[in-house]
Amino acid sequence: MAGGSGAGSSASAGGKARGKAVATGRVIVEKKDLPPPRGPEPGVPGYDWVKREVVEVQSIFRSFLEVNAFQRTHRVCDSSISHMVRLEPCQADEGVYMGRSTDPPHFYVYQCFFRDLGVCLRFTQFECDFLNFINSAPCQLHPNSWGFLRAFQVLCTVLGIEVSLRVFLHFYQLKMGAPPYGILSLSGSRDGGLFTPYSQSYKNLKSVFFRVALVGVDPLKDEVFYFGGSPRFPFYWCPKAV
Repeated sequence: MAGGSGAGSSASAGGKARGKAVATGRVIVEKKDLPPPRGPEPGVPGYDWVKREVVEVQSIFRSFLEVNAFQRTHRVCDSSISHMVRLEPCQADEGVYMGRSTDPPHFYVYQCFFRDLGVCLRFTQFECDFLNFINSAPCQLHPNSWGFLRAFQVLCTVLGIEVSLRVFLHFYQLKMGAPPYGILSLSGSRDGGLFTPYSQSYKNLKSVFFRVALVGVDPLKDEVFYFGGSPRFPFYWCPKAV
């Protein structure tokens, strides 16, 4: 089995603030009239908090030939950190929700991050702060919600104003629902959102992911993916977001 236990993944990435100080404030979680939580769904031991529809999905990237072809045609990371990053295919029994089981440390990304949304490693401080604030790994947040993050940064840059997490959280709230959890998403707050969702529905996004392995990175010395020895953002899915 490619992944470790769910408890291990949350311990390595959850709980404490990572990176620079994150803006203070509240995450507004949208509350709905939800049915009572269901019992654990059949699936991978240790991951009964993950929806079955996520657990059952396998990546279409199964060889280095495929991920290398994608990397040649898309900007995945800045050239200054290319020696630290290696894109890797996924094994047949490997899920996007799984925690760390082998070295080197890694995290999962969807292809559309780079193909459609202009994401480039390393993640910006705002992106790291937001992932820390909701305690979620990159692939735990829906690409359309990543679109909101990206658009907000562009807007602030064009207007010449600070990219503020507090301001962003005024306009958006996190939709979670009841466990077991799937991919998290954002919606406009009561005051309304700033942007319309990206037109792409990403119907098949769940199977189009690969691994980003950190090669030769010393957590105590690195300041790209770590800060003070801790990850700048959760590398792996967390059972308790927010």
